[in-house]
Amino acid sequence: MKDRILEAAGSAREMEALYRGSPAEFARAFPAALKEVPESAILLVWRERLFFVEGNAAGEAASRWRAWDIWLTIFISLVAGTLAKLPQWFPGVDAERFYARNLCGIVAFALIAWFSSQRLSRSGVLALVLLAAALLDLNFLPDSPKSESIYLALLHAPFFFWSLAGFEFLGGAWRNLPGRMDYLPAYTAWSLAVAIGFPLVFRFR
Repeated sequence: MKDRILEAAGSAREMEALYRGSPAEFARAFPAALKEVPESAILLVWRERLFFVEGNAAGEAASRWRAWDIWLTIFISLVAGTLAKLPQWFPGVDAERFYARNLCGIVAFALIAWFSSQRLSRSGVLALVLLAAALLDLNFLPDSPKSESIYLALLHAPFFFWSLAGFEFLGGAWRNLPGRMDYLPAYTAWSLAVAIGFPLVFRFR
């Protein structure tokens, strides 16, 4: 995002389009871009637009925003962790069947919910509806271990969920090619976090 801000720094129109595509990501990357070209008049105006707060309230606003992010992350993690623990709390739920059809969807739900909270766009509603529809479809599939169709559906479902998370990461702007490239390193970091965090969820039974 920093590189894209630097490329658009000479055009107010391009800067506005970049900001509207991903406001939260834009605000996080902006300080680093401003350090590269501190003399840019357009970037100086954007600094005031993004970070102007009267008096000493600036530090308090930043602290509240960080606190909001932390509490939201904790809440989404608790919801996802609770869903992942359902087979242990309800003996009637077949754990193997449940995780094969729902585990990737739970992870995708957490990511989509987080992105939606940052952008507050209609694309988040669409992504969650498609996710719910896909999970319902998977869970209504019959138990036929020898069925190649069901096997392929379960095999490709994680890729569909991954695409939905990417769709919401872009704020619905799926034609944004630079944004797609930004999604790949971000997804790698989230995958590592999930790989570390999920064993902890299942450890406490």
